[in-house]
Amino acid sequence: MRVPRRSRFLNACLFCLLVGVTSASVASGEDFRKAEQLLENYCTYCHGAPDESPEGGFSLTGIFQLDDLEMRGPAVKRVLDVIESHQMPPREEELPSALERVQLQSELRRWLGIAGSHSADAPGQPVLRRLTRLEYNNTVRDLLGLDTDVFIFSERLPFQRDHFQPATKEMPGQFRMSAREYGAKYPVFLMDAGIPGDSRADSGFVNRGDAQDFSAARLEEYIKIAGDIAFHPDLFTRARMMEELFPSANYSQPSQKKETLSNSIVVATAEMAPNSNVTATADASVYDLPTFRQRIATAKSEGRGGVFDGECLTNSIVPGKGGVVGFSYGMSSARILGINPTEDWWIAPFGTAEESSGKTLFANRNRGQKKYELAFHDFNKIPFSGVSEIGLVLLSRKGESGSIRIGVRTNSGHMAMHDIDMSDGKNIFVALKSPADSFITRLLVDGQAYSGDYVLLDDLAIITRDPPVDQALVMAEEPIEPLTSSEPTNASARVDKSIAQQSSTKRIKHFLRRAFRRPVKESEITLFANYHDQVLASSGSAEEAMRSVVQAVLSSPSFLYLNAPQTENEITQANSNHAVALTSHELATRLSYFLWSTMPDDELYQLADSGLLLDREVLDGQVQRMLADPRAIELSESFYVQWLKLQELWSAQPDVKQFPQFYSAINNKRTLAQDMFGEVLLLFQTVLVEDRSVVDLLDSDYAFVNSKMVQFYQFNPAELTLATAQQQPIDRDLLKDDRNWFRIQRVSPERGGVMTSPAILTATSLPHRTSPIRRGVWLLETLFNRHLSPPNVAVGDIDDQEGIEGLSLREKVELHRANHACAVCHDQIDPPGFALENYDAIGKWRAEEEGMPIDSSGQLPGIGKFGGPQEFKQQLMDQQDLFVRGFAEHLFSYALSRDLEYYDVPAVQEIVSGAKSEDYRFSSVVRGIVQSDAFRTRRSRNE
Repeated sequence: MRVPRRSRFLNACLFCLLVGVTSASVASGEDFRKAEQLLENYCTYCHGAPDESPEGGFSLTGIFQLDDLEMRGPAVKRVLDVIESHQMPPREEELPSALERVQLQSELRRWLGIAGSHSADAPGQPVLRRLTRLEYNNTVRDLLGLDTDVFIFSERLPFQRDHFQPATKEMPGQFRMSAREYGAKYPVFLMDAGIPGDSRADSGFVNRGDAQDFSAARLEEYIKIAGDIAFHPDLFTRARMMEELFPSANYSQPSQKKETLSNSIVVATAEMAPNSNVTATADASVYDLPTFRQRIATAKSEGRGGVFDGECLTNSIVPGKGGVVGFSYGMSSARILGINPTEDWWIAPFGTAEESSGKTLFANRNRGQKKYELAFHDFNKIPFSGVSEIGLVLLSRKGESGSIRIGVRTNSGHMAMHDIDMSDGKNIFVALKSPADSFITRLLVDGQAYSGDYVLLDDLAIITRDPPVDQALVMAEEPIEPLTSSEPTNASARVDKSIAQQSSTKRIKHFLRRAFRRPVKESEITLFANYHDQVLASSGSAEEAMRSVVQAVLSSPSFLYLNAPQTENEITQANSNHAVALTSHELATRLSYFLWSTMPDDELYQLADSGLLLDREVLDGQVQRMLADPRAIELSESFYVQWLKLQELWSAQPDVKQFPQFYSAINNKRTLAQDMFGEVLLLFQTVLVEDRSVVDLLDSDYAFVNSKMVQFYQFNPAELTLATAQQQPIDRDLLKDDRNWFRIQRVSPERGGVMTSPAILTATSLPHRTSPIRRGVWLLETLFNRHLSPPNVAVGDIDDQEGIEGLSLREKVELHRANHACAVCHDQIDPPGFALENYDAIGKWRAEEEGMPIDSSGQLPGIGKFGGPQEFKQQLMDQQDLFVRGFAEHLFSYALSRDLEYYDVPAVQEIVSGAKSEDYRFSSVVRGIVQSDAFRTRRSRNE
């Protein structure tokens, strides 16, 4: 039995001698005797002198001295973390009173403030930090002036962004937010290229330099994709900023070579030839156009067919003999058939033809290759019942004449061909049908008797033999919709055509300055200009020479890395080790990649050139401007997703037998992950757009739902009210379409905020049951930034324990916690996990499990007792500064691209205190971060 600490007078005397109270106080000019006494009373029995074998090898001896901050600083921060989170002292030991704990925390923070002002470590070790994959995509996109992403990558969320208009300062009450299937292809500059993804730092973000890797193989990837970009045949027609580099290029005509694609998905429409310019129906047609329009509309509504809409694949090629494009028809996104051409199939606009719908049509890719077939088959192993009817429009052009043969082949071998006269510039409709006992496997096109080089088709409509989809299922299915106009580009960048009139060297200088995000040195200009001249001399082509320069620039470390070169002062002070103020261009870059995940725009460049950006008021104004820009959406798609670990939701696979509601469509292809993700994403976007308190993320009195989430929550649509000033009922007709979202007033007290959202509750569960441990760890690490040490001993899964038959999940966890080696951490982990047990593995509310009432009560050290999730959330709301501090620490770490250290503690406290005076509004946290010394300075690189 241990002797009570307060009576161990001899130990106290010895401790005072070891710590050296007098020397510490004299050295710092500060008195920390109160803190030292508290540590002696409650901590030093286990964490005494190094020669006393302190527990965990952690000694508190001399901890307040200022002679070795590199060692003592992290130690004091560690003490603060465990005291503040109530991890220490252990529950079985004598505990300090609430007042004593607050006093000790205050003293520890005071010491860290003093230490930080003396530390040579601040503002952090300089680490090479390259562009993340998201940042690389966005930077190349904005540097070149592309209107799409460069390549397809998993970090790009599948949601359309039209609703995100931060300049309005208000999120709409109801709006349309379509989404493609996560992982499906969508139009980009390089359809079949990309670069490797990024490694996430432990308890951090992918933009942390210390977690990033760079190898010879990765460098080869960057060089290759830079070449793919620079020598892309459509560089001039799709990258508008290239007008500054290539004065002699043809920017008005599309190139002959188009982007090839395969396995993309096109979504069916119900409109057949809406441009009203079809002048005739072929004699061979089994239906006239009005009749077929009715048939295709019915087939679309029943999930049996639709019209192929190629608008999202404009200027693309489906390769013949191997290429395939998916055709998603009807309301059910899982009903997809594959279309495979025997020759390259071109989806493009023709200026000399009048399309019967939209602005694109279908043609043979190769001039004169006018005979080909379209094969219809299963797509990605998704079965369908075969095609029964096909309709299409043949387009003719003035000056061309002759006939085109159109026919079908069925699975029984039957083939029928029909000659269609295309004279007089007519657009002609034709519909073909299979016999009742077979289905169409191929559409046959033969234009060899036609005078034109291309056979032009439009409005390819397909009706299958699939049975009608049950209407309830139809309405539960959200159709795939291509992602269009979703990537915010650097709209402020304007082409300066005067640059194109200058010498190649001056054009290269201008491009380097934008690409490197700073003024460039003469030596850098000379290097790339000489390379241009060498390629020009060897190839004789000015275009190839400049394309080669573009490739070299996109492969350069100055483009790939965000670290600026050393300043003249740093070069001359070879042994310096101190904080250096960021230059205006460094500050512009850090700010832009923090808020936009891309390069600075023209306004930031101009303010950096003038030096005005270094003025605090100007900097504040830029923060407000940038948060009101559509590019700020990257904060929600990069920081927010990584902070909440939302990407894990995409791979969640709840047991289909236990949780059938999570799945829908044929083969369970469609899940609720998309809708759950959208719900929590819109919450953060509202906080950002409306500059609301970040505490809304902990608990909010509003929520976003679509029809799937209404069904999930079992809300009565008649009782739902928009959370707008008018508070009108939601439009129940609009609710029938899952692409429509509504901002509603909170209906259920069990909901609100991210903690009780189905997205988080599903992502932190196991496939067959909830996981209080996973949920507890997520809550501590994510909401409060409390990181627990890994277990010192290997402990098995709770389901592998002996004697657990008949025990509830809670009882199994508590048995696991009875192990002393587990108790320290599980005292922190288990209570918040238990608090969420009323939510099952996909986040649905439940009062009991297997006939037994659920016990969601508990007590979290430092928070208090609670009887269930609502009381637990209220406890957190009563101490919301803890959540705000955790949020600020995560956002601060993301902004700095590094982990936070002991010298950052005072800055965090200042950020949180400043935000509190503004009701913790989102912009106040961001401005506090941007105005901090840590954000506006860096450590000298000469060490």
